[in-house]
Amino acid sequence: MADPTTQKDPSDPSVTSVFRRENAVAAIRQWRQVPCTAAAVPYAALEAYLPAAHDHGTHEITATPITRGDAGHLPWIAEGMG
Repeated sequence: MADPTTQKDPSDPSVTSVFRRENAVAAIRQWRQVPCTAAAVPYAALEAYLPAAHDHGTHEITATPITRGDAGHLPWIAEGMG
């Protein structure tokens, strides 16, 4: 298993994920989690794209509705969502 404390190039966008799978502990390099704001249609396109771009068997993509936020920021999000 890779040592997750090993220093790496700061420009490398990956992270080391350590997890248990099939009764063993494993560590792999993978993309960092990237939060993004998207409307339903672009989200569907992103959800379809990720399995083709990321060869790991299980893809962690989740959607969370925005239910509260800064009064100055929420109109900007709504405007961007069309």
